[in-house]
Amino acid sequence: MAMWIRHLQLTDFAGIAQADIALEPGLNVLHGPNELGKSTLAKAIRAALLLQPTAKAAESLHTWNLDARPSVALTLEEKVGHVWRVSKNFGRPGKAQLDWSKDGQAFSPDSKAGAVDGKLRVDLLRWGVPPPGGKGGKKGMPASFITTALLGDQSDIEAILDAGLEDDPSESGRDRLTEALQALAEDPRFKQVLEKAQKKMDEAFAPGGAPKKGKTSPWTKLREERIAAEQREQDSHHQVEQSEAARKRVRELNQQLLQAEAQAEQATATLKATQMREATTQALSQAEKRLHEAAEQVRALEQKQAEVDATQQQATALREAHAVAERAVLEAEPRAKEAHDRVLQLASGDAEQGHQLRLLEAQNKRQHLQQRLTALAASVKHAQALVASEAAVATKAAGIEQRTEALADQRKLLADARSATDADKEQLAALARERDCTRYRLALAKAEKCKADLATIAEHLAAAKALATQAEAKRVEAKALQAPAEAELKRLRQLDEDHRMARAKLAVGLTVDFTPERAGQAELTINGEIRQRRYAAGERLAYQAERELRLTLDGIGTIEVHGGGRERQREAQAAADRWQAEAAPIFARAGLNAIEGIDALAAKAENATRLIEEAAKLDNEATQERLRGEGVDDAEHAAAIANAETEQSR
Repeated sequence: MAMWIRHLQLTDFAGIAQADIALEPGLNVLHGPNELGKSTLAKAIRAALLLQPTAKAAESLHTWNLDARPSVALTLEEKVGHVWRVSKNFGRPGKAQLDWSKDGQAFSPDSKAGAVDGKLRVDLLRWGVPPPGGKGGKKGMPASFITTALLGDQSDIEAILDAGLEDDPSESGRDRLTEALQALAEDPRFKQVLEKAQKKMDEAFAPGGAPKKGKTSPWTKLREERIAAEQREQDSHHQVEQSEAARKRVRELNQQLLQAEAQAEQATATLKATQMREATTQALSQAEKRLHEAAEQVRALEQKQAEVDATQQQATALREAHAVAERAVLEAEPRAKEAHDRVLQLASGDAEQGHQLRLLEAQNKRQHLQQRLTALAASVKHAQALVASEAAVATKAAGIEQRTEALADQRKLLADARSATDADKEQLAALARERDCTRYRLALAKAEKCKADLATIAEHLAAAKALATQAEAKRVEAKALQAPAEAELKRLRQLDEDHRMARAKLAVGLTVDFTPERAGQAELTINGEIRQRRYAAGERLAYQAERELRLTLDGIGTIEVHGGGRERQREAQAAADRWQAEAAPIFARAGLNAIEGIDALAAKAENATRLIEEAAKLDNEATQERLRGEGVDDAEHAAAIANAETEQSR
């Protein structure tokens, strides 16, 4: 069983106050959010196994706000009954101790201090790291291919691509991997994987190492997939071109939309100005109406003022008459008293007639005075009414003054409105001029765009014609190659396979030993290859071949040795005859020698196929260009309309 970590315990280690983690055999997964400390746990395992307690690199393991020394304890099980626990306190002075146990409960000390790292690196881990100190001993955190692969720094994940066993300072890592691979080779699962890999190799390559041909060959499938991928890529390019044209159209429409929005904003501003002018005109009309009403009210108030003045004159006269009446009453009272006294005197006299006359005269005077008092009271009441009317007139006079001030304000507003109306008229005229200029610019831009569209259409039509010419040239070039068709290639591959199989049956292995009695010249043909050499008398000549061997000795004769029986030789000859009869015309038509082989024909066929595909692609591009060049009549019509609009707006 492989070594596995049973337990990890650390205190004040790189920001982790304390952690105690028990692990199980097999795969253990530590998961959690970022900055939880998962990478720190991996760093603790790396430090416990590889870093010396007093190394300078251990300074980064301290918690920045604590003076406590970081410590870690790691329990490993090498195999059943062999449990190790390594404990380290980092800093100066540092501490290291290695204990061992049979059951993982009761531990006994094995080594301390510097011997701990030597024991770990040389005896237990054997990861290509030399013991501390001495030649090759690296200060700080040691590195090797295995340490990089198993405990590499998370921030340098590409380090494994740069590491190699040849860079290890010790051979222990190479030996460790060799043992592991040897053990892996005995694993049935590894054998199954190897067999499947070999099966895939046999499907793809012939015994001689050349890639296999034919429909069942994976290379054929890959070629078909490549062609399909190229077609998809071509379709994608076409879609991209169409999308680019659509995006260009969208940009043009967006530009037109912006122009339309600008025109709409300008029209809205014009509408608002018109509405403001209408509102101003309406307000002006209302102000004139109110001004007319105020003038009428002023005239009415002036009439009332005249009436009030007349009434005031009457009141003054009445007040004067009232004063005269009051004086008369005051003057009459003594005379009335005198008359009363006289009446009393007469009443005491004897003359009755004189008494009656004087009494009647007194009554008449009293009645006359009473009438004058009544008239005077009415005059006083009328005068009081005139005084009240005078107060009302004063109130109305104040209202008239306010109305006069309001009338002055209305007249000022009327003058301002008339001035604003004149400014609005000038602004309307400027807007009208700007509108005409805008229409002209739009018409001119439309005409220029139509001209550009016509030029673009002409370019597309020219490009389509050029692409069609290139496509026809590609087809002519493909036809000139005289490449065999797929069926002919398939037949050639079958003939080649039959020929090679027939020859392979003859490759049984031949050995010829010969000792000449005199010196001479020898010509040797081995599997079709001719060699010349001289030999001495008594020299032993020994030659080997797979299928056939021919030895010609001067003055002696020729020895021919063929592999296989007569039947296999006849099969090989028949296969060679079929090859010569059927394959030779195809090679001759393609302008190739039979020696150049099927691969050259296949290359020609692929080249012809490529040319035909390129021609089809060019045809497709020419069609696309023609499609882009369609609508030339519409474009010319639009250009004519745009030119007419430009002249009309000029």
